[in-house]
Amino acid sequence: MSPAGPKGRKRKKNPGAPPPSNRGGRSASAASEDDDEMAVDAASGNEKKKDLPKAKAKRSKNEANKEMWNQGKKGLSDIWENYVQMLRRDFQKRPRDSQEQLILRLSQVLTIGCVVVLLNFFYSFIPSVIRIFAFPVLLVIAWFVATRAIAPMIVVRFEDHLNPREKYEDDDEDEDT
Repeated sequence: MSPAGPKGRKRKKNPGAPPPSNRGGRSASAASEDDDEMAVDAASGNEKKKDLPKAKAKRSKNEANKEMWNQGKKGLSDIWENYVQMLRRDFQKRPRDSQEQLILRLSQVLTIGCVVVLLNFFYSFIPSVIRIFAFPVLLVIAWFVATRAIAPMIVVRFEDHLNPREKYEDDDEDEDT
């Protein structure tokens, strides 16, 4: 396409547009910036420069997006850190029996959940008669394994992190006799 236009005719200038300002060989935007920076002192009539904050250098879109991403990432990591600290504090405040009970429940939930997910992978390949019995049997087995095998192993493994066992008065009386 030529500068003259699609049909070879010259384009008309916008008749309503004001003529471009050319004060002292400067562009209109440079002149308006200087006007903004200069203020007239009312008492003396002298012009003096305003103390304006300097504008930040324009950044590319990628830099701005990267900064926003990093700020969002930092905010989410702070939220996660606070959540983990809250769980740690709550776990440390619990008595030993409550800590062991929590470990037991979590091991049951995770073990039964894993069995359900694995069963869903193979569910369509299992004949329907076996499905009826296999699902409840596998759930009971998962509960038993979590209660009798996994939870006690976790308790032994994390013994250093659990609160010490409390001595009961009954135990003290038995030792005296």
